[in-house]
Amino acid sequence: VLFPPILTPQGRQNVLNHKYVPGIKSFLMPYYDYWWEFCVSLVPPYIAPNALTLASLFISLIAFYMYCYFEPNFEARYDRAWLYLYQCVSLFLYQTLDGIDGKHARNTKNSSPLGMLFDHGCDAIVSTTMIYLHGGIIGIGTQWKGLYVIIMSQIVFYALNWRARHTGQFDFGQFSVDESMLLGQSMMIITAMYGPQTWANFNLFGLTSDVLLMAVLSASIVQNCTLALWTVQQHYRDHPQQRRFYDERFYELGNLIVFHVSLVLWNLVGTFEHSPVCFVTTVSFAFAHLVHRLIICDVAQQRSRRVQYVVVPFVMVGVLSLFEYLLQERIFFGISMNNGTIVTLVMLYTTCVMVSYAMRCMLDISYTLNIYVFKINHVEKSN
Repeated sequence: VLFPPILTPQGRQNVLNHKYVPGIKSFLMPYYDYWWEFCVSLVPPYIAPNALTLASLFISLIAFYMYCYFEPNFEARYDRAWLYLYQCVSLFLYQTLDGIDGKHARNTKNSSPLGMLFDHGCDAIVSTTMIYLHGGIIGIGTQWKGLYVIIMSQIVFYALNWRARHTGQFDFGQFSVDESMLLGQSMMIITAMYGPQTWANFNLFGLTSDVLLMAVLSASIVQNCTLALWTVQQHYRDHPQQRRFYDERFYELGNLIVFHVSLVLWNLVGTFEHSPVCFVTTVSFAFAHLVHRLIICDVAQQRSRRVQYVVVPFVMVGVLSLFEYLLQERIFFGISMNNGTIVTLVMLYTTCVMVSYAMRCMLDISYTLNIYVFKINHVEKSN
């Protein structure tokens, strides 16, 4: 009763029958494989693969909030080298653990859909915090440019998962996560050596670093969204027997659109600027919930929920912010929607929804597969 199941009866059977389909290897993955194979050989066999995944999540979040402590407004004013070296090491550790958890699962015969879902869930949580940490290093700030970076990066990540939900294959392409991680680590080292002012003085063909970041994200959106729409359409054209999920596309995209429009409306009253760290945290958890709902529907081959409840409070504060902006009056008991208490309440709601959902997923899938989440299982349940 406390944690109702996520999976339908047919969804449980589909989880049992699920076969992971790997995507295209990136340019650098074959080279990183040498390092990952060495690292995974050092992992004791009694360590659960999901424990490695959880450790990577904690490393990434601790690094993000450490940065926020010294740079709460993401304006690139802190010039001590140790902070950026620490971010570089944390990013490398996250990448390494993310690269070896699946290898360790195969080595210990513990591969399962649960591990894949847990891994993608952690990636979804840090996808927003990680991109905005890099935005903070170039001084992206907490104005509209910052919100643009958040929304555009989320659209790219969502498009990749939305395509996988309908086609069954998750593929980042040949320039992928590993290449982005290497760029991020290089950026941290340069910042540690020359200071964050390096990016303030950066200019490429008349483009400053923040404009260049927004341009790259905009180009990535055009590419990934166009490819996702075309691929999904082609998939259903070639596989008409799978059109039972055809109409789900509109609800899945609709929830994301409503969520992002609500963020824009909420920021009309300067919410991001007033509570930047709390705002990014709230948006990160809400987005992770939306993304993982796609992933679970892909693995379980079940229908998507038409309305995602995690979006509801964003719609409410978005509408109230719009009226506050237009009327120049605080219509909610004299409280502005940029008030820290309002942001904290939305963050607590979002966190509770995400944690409850994660618990339900782990309990439901571990029960279905008859395996432990953070303990070595001696019988392989799935390839």
